[in-house]
Amino acid sequence: MKIPNLKETLTAIQTERLKEINCFIYDKGLILNSLDLGFAAYVVWKASNSKIKNILNRYRLGKITYIVIAIKSLLHSSKVQVLVEGETGQRIKLNDLYFFALANNTYFGGGITIWPKASALTAELDMVYAKGHTFLKRLSILLSLVFKRHTTSKSIKHQTFKAMTVYFPKNSLIEIDGEIVELDQISLKCQKRYLYM
Repeated sequence: MKIPNLKETLTAIQTERLKEINCFIYDKGLILNSLDLGFAAYVVWKASNSKIKNILNRYRLGKITYIVIAIKSLLHSSKVQVLVEGETGQRIKLNDLYFFALANNTYFGGGITIWPKASALTAELDMVYAKGHTFLKRLSILLSLVFKRHTTSKSIKHQTFKAMTVYFPKNSLIEIDGEIVELDQISLKCQKRYLYM
């Protein structure tokens, strides 16, 4: 989205230059970047509860924590499931997922691509998901994400929605924009917002 520096922002405010973006709202808040279940939520949860991350942050090396946890996650397969209901009422049941993300932006906070064309400038939410039954399949998924092979990967699936409801099993580990949340379901619809840019 290219966030401007302070001088450009002040000029945008003074000249009332606005840029329209889209976020996806629900009853308890909004999604600006992404909602994650499975692998990404697990990594964020483990990192946020890590004593090692606090130590590494003192030396500006906190991101290493995420890499180590991501590698460790390859060794165990935490499978998740969701039921997705799209804006036209179509229902999709997804079982045994290793990776599930709803992306309103191209990247996770650490710079890894969620989906190459996901953008807050469109009124669509990108659903990206993959099953990882074996170690090699999970490794393939992670390498596809890191090396931006999303569209050519046989494992990574993608769909877009303008509005949706997602139903989660009880006690699911869910991450929204870097925060761990507890939800049984979430109904999302697009809302326009404006930034001075």
